[in-house]
Amino acid sequence: MTAPDWDLGELVRGGVTHKSFSAPKDQLCFSYKGNNYITYQEYVIDAGNRNGLSANGKYLLKHQNAQAPGLPYQLTLNEGSNNVVLPNPSNRVFKLNSNGKTCFRPTFDVSTEKNAKGGIYSDILTFTIIAKP
Repeated sequence: MTAPDWDLGELVRGGVTHKSFSAPKDQLCFSYKGNNYITYQEYVIDAGNRNGLSANGKYLLKHQNAQAPGLPYQLTLNEGSNNVVLPNPSNRVFKLNSNGKTCFRPTFDVSTEKNAKGGIYSDILTFTIIAKP
């Protein structure tokens, strides 16, 4: 698995920042070996995070000063016809490509209050993939 360090840049205050990463170096990629069984298997992808979830179930970007409120965000992983929104409480499934590599183009949607504190916000995601029985 390869997961880049995504930099969302400057966020729009008082609205939603929509940031997509389409360059190959910015994609979340999984490499694997296997037979046709993998091709037909369905998988669930999700991610835990360091900062916890907001009241509405989204991840949180936290300011480097822990006293500032967090900024809720979600991550959409797009791979052709597969769109998976994280967090993924509904356990939406996807299938791996048959060529031994599946890459997702990430899109972040971050909600920022108009009076949000300026500075550096961050989070750490830990991805899990589970074969659906």
